[in-house]
Amino acid sequence: MSAREKLIEGTLALIATGGFSAVTVASVARQSDVSRQTVYTLFGSKEALVSEAVGTVALGVLGVISDHASATDTPLDYLVEFAVAAVTEVRRDAVLTTLLFANEGNPIFMRETVLRATPIARELLAPMFDKYPQLTEKSDRVVELVVRLGISVIMFDSEAVRDDEGLRAFLRPPLASVL
Repeated sequence: MSAREKLIEGTLALIATGGFSAVTVASVARQSDVSRQTVYTLFGSKEALVSEAVGTVALGVLGVISDHASATDTPLDYLVEFAVAAVTEVRRDAVLTTLLFANEGNPIFMRETVLRATPIARELLAPMFDKYPQLTEKSDRVVELVVRLGISVIMFDSEAVRDDEGLRAFLRPPLASVL
């Protein structure tokens, strides 16, 4: 296993057991049996490491999310079902669940959140743009809205979005507006 992989794995283990506040350059280096300098050399900062580690988990659930979304017949249904499946997976996964809590180090609260989440969202939504090529020219707006709505739904739970039907009803109007 490469040092990069060990660091991502170590970071995820720390997040799952202690939340984002358990992640420091020193704790990740110790958990991964590498030097702190290796962390800085490979990632530049703790924030970049955490972002990549969480992105790795997000990409890992892509298959489940894509399978759920690909069974749809319209771009709007694809986006809505994509979001419903993504929220379900966030609530189910120990690392992704930590995104729901406003604790120190949570990447959702970093200034660069949208900037870092956008390429991940673009990759996650690539199958939709392949399936519906007429949306390619709108892809930047679609991805931006999906990222912002996704963060909102994950962070600010309410009765309106707690179950799948409520979430679908909440998401349809804003998503329809960009399609």
